[in-house]
Amino acid sequence: MGFETVSTILNVVEKHHDEGFISKVEDHLVSILPSKEDNYLPSNNPIIVMVVGVNGTGKTTTAAKLASYYKKLGNNILMVAADTYRAAAIDQLKIWANRIDVD
Repeated sequence: MGFETVSTILNVVEKHHDEGFISKVEDHLVSILPSKEDNYLPSNNPIIVMVVGVNGTGKTTTAAKLASYYKKLGNNILMVAADTYRAAAIDQLKIWANRIDVD
């Protein structure tokens, strides 16, 4: 998420922190995220999805979930480890790729 999106979510949390803010945040996210019909990948062009974030936030797991989802839709998937500074990054990605049967 970008700075503006995070800022608006934090504003919702601050405004509704005493009255069950989780449902308010959910409502806000639904209102700003694209609908399922808008969220697609063209089927005839290669697509690159880069997952970026700080350590320990679930990037590899999320990448595997995305890969599995798009594989089930009939796409060919290639996962590439780019975190060469973390010793286990490549091994972790290989484990996920084997679990979901992608390259």
